[in-house]
Amino acid sequence: ENQPDILATSALAFELVCHYGGPRFIIRVVPVAKLNATKLKEYLLEVITTVKRSGGLPVSIVCDNCPLNQRVYKDLGGPGFVQVPNDTLKIYLVHDYVHIFKNIRNNWITEPQQELSFQLGGAEYKACWSDIRHLYEADSKTPLRMTKLTHTAVFPKVLQRQSVPLVCKVFDDKTVAAFEAVKDSLEFQSGTVEFVKLITRWFKMMNVKDRYSYIKLRDNCREPWKLDCENFKQLESICNVVSTCKWEGTGKRCRKLTKFTADAFLLTTKFNIAAATDLLSKHHFKYVLPAVFSQDPLEKFF
Repeated sequence: ENQPDILATSALAFELVCHYGGPRFIIRVVPVAKLNATKLKEYLLEVITTVKRSGGLPVSIVCDNCPLNQRVYKDLGGPGFVQVPNDTLKIYLVHDYVHIFKNIRNNWITEPQQELSFQLGGAEYKACWSDIRHLYEADSKTPLRMTKLTHTAVFPKVLQRQSVPLVCKVFDDKTVAAFEAVKDSLEFQSGTVEFVKLITRWFKMMNVKDRYSYIKLRDNCREPWKLDCENFKQLESICNVVSTCKWEGTGKRCRKLTKFTADAFLLTTKFNIAAATDLLSKHHFKYVLPAVFSQDPLEKFF
């Protein structure tokens, strides 16, 4: 039950982002004490109707992959490309890629051995969090730091695991370069380097916020999405690797990402590309900045 008669303990906020540019803004805030999937679905459909009546065309709904949101997506036939109930509109239901980014790091450090296994190029690899720790310990003793790693980034407490900047200190090009620099003096799994490199590239391609950042930073991964761009092929390749790192068994997870995290990674990447392709082909956009498919600014606002 939603218990509307008791004092609210949190707020349900809906943020609207226009793909044509301009500021984000809060379209609705609902005080809640306890929320179930049925009521959340009702609020969501009301917001979609409001946007349509105001002359807008909803493209995607973005939220994190908490159990409540998963139930709402399931009730609507998602995640993925679904028909809005009692409407001709079809819309993409996806998860927040920033939340998935945090979950990947958290899955890695909460796995019993702090190891993840995956396949790349037909070979089996293993990524070990202990390699990150050893690299940090070696780097912290040098007068000129090679990485952005900090004690908090490598040994995060429970609340600190929600911090995106701490995850970015691990999945960074400097981490990959540092492993290459110390390969003669420090033993580590090649899979650790490949995994960090893989997720770093994925996040950079999903998190493009500026039209010209790929020129300023000389990094093609940060290029805006265009029809048949190279980033689409790279993202598909990364998804193929991550699909081999999904836990399919029962019982305690062993050297794999959770099924929820892996599925959210694959579906969100696939359908963000699909939504961008629709904008590029059907609505004649010259480019799409994929960072709009994120709820991170909404969390920062509150």
